[in-house]
Amino acid sequence: MYYSRIYIHLMWATDNAQKSLIGLQKGLGNYLLEYAKKKEILCLGMSIQPSHIHCLVRMGSTQSVSNIVQLLKGRSSAWINEQEHLPYRFKWEDEYFAFSFDYRQLDKLQQYILDQNNYHLEKTYFQEREVYNQSFKLNYK
Repeated sequence: MYYSRIYIHLMWATDNAQKSLIGLQKGLGNYLLEYAKKKEILCLGMSIQPSHIHCLVRMGSTQSVSNIVQLLKGRSSAWINEQEHLPYRFKWEDEYFAFSFDYRQLDKLQQYILDQNNYHLEKTYFQEREVYNQSFKLNYK
């Protein structure tokens, strides 16, 4: 038997951090949560901002971060393009951010994800990304 508590905070952005998700947030969120459930991805929190997504997952014993991200990004971009709300073909930036954390921080991280709307009243996606870059010493350019 395998037991684990592996929690990952994922974040990925639209191409060039365009605010492409305005008006799609609720529908995309509902769609992604249902899709995640079908793919047995345990999503414990999600926030869809105009230019990026935060997703908190508890990984299963046979899952990989790259596979989870590939499924979520791939299916969500297809869904967005199927909606035909944008005058251009939607795509995500190639990269993504993935951070593991201690299960004792779960409540704090869930609250952070829930508070994204308030957080982004004061900070842009680029400022948030720079905070991660500094905090996790990513050397992201």
